[in-house]
Amino acid sequence: MLAAGVAVGLGLYADFGKLGTALAGFRGELFPAVLALTSVGYLLRFARWQVYLRWIDIEVPAGRSLVIFLAGSLSFLPGGLGVAETSMTGLLRALSRTTAAGAAAATVLIRIATLWYAVAVGLVALAVEERIARRQPESPPAPPTTRPG
Repeated sequence: MLAAGVAVGLGLYADFGKLGTALAGFRGELFPAVLALTSVGYLLRFARWQVYLRWIDIEVPAGRSLVIFLAGSLSFLPGGLGVAETSMTGLLRALSRTTAAGAAAATVLIRIATLWYAVAVGLVALAVEERIARRQPESPPAPPTTRPG
């Protein structure tokens, strides 16, 4: 539902026709490569999750751990908004012999390393962009176009 709302919002913002034209320009033969790179990214994040579990001495079979990790990744809310954290912590607690503190610690580590690190990088990039924009003179508005005739 949220994804549909975002898609409609983007369509309204960008003009549905122009958005469709831009999407039509995407080379479809690249889509498998995009999916492969996305999968590699998820596998690397899962590997990091496994490392965090080992650091905290939490033993979970890899299959169960993957289910827990994916459950936390599949929230339909932006950034998870607490759903990711509670589902990962709850499932880790239910599917392993860890304490609530251990499950919460593993969840906090993975969320800091993924979501909150990305937010911090984005905030720094935004601040840098703002400084760059302030240094550049404003360009004058484009003259109106007139049609002959």
